[in-house]
Amino acid sequence: GSATVLVVDDQADVREVAVAHLEALGYQVAQAASGRTALDLIGDGSGIDLLIADYAMPGMSGVELARAVRAKRPDLPVVIVTGYVDVSAFATEIEGADLLKKPYRVSELAATVELALRRDDRGETQAKVVALRGGHD
Repeated sequence: GSATVLVVDDQADVREVAVAHLEALGYQVAQAASGRTALDLIGDGSGIDLLIADYAMPGMSGVELARAVRAKRPDLPVVIVTGYVDVSAFATEIEGADLLKKPYRVSELAATVELALRRDDRGETQAKVVALRGGHD
């Protein structure tokens, strides 16, 4: 994992855990507490290879952030993270993005990130839901 991943979550503790897991997996990691900050980081040519954003954030949701990012960088892979149990209600909102449900295992995070980074056909609607198995690694 030599890619650079941008983690966006308004909750510092949740964001820091994700960052620690991704760094342990060998990724370079940038982080932001809001969609606006994330857009600034992506816009400054910082070499972001993947966006991981929480679904529910104040001001700008992860889906709204993904749409704004896609306007600038349509090829940037996106993973939306959510703690909602019923994701079918908003699955159509995340076209072209992967979905990771909280709480997730480190192995599930790794598999989702690898899948998102490898996908060539990002324009197609292919949301991948990673099943919960309870607990953390």
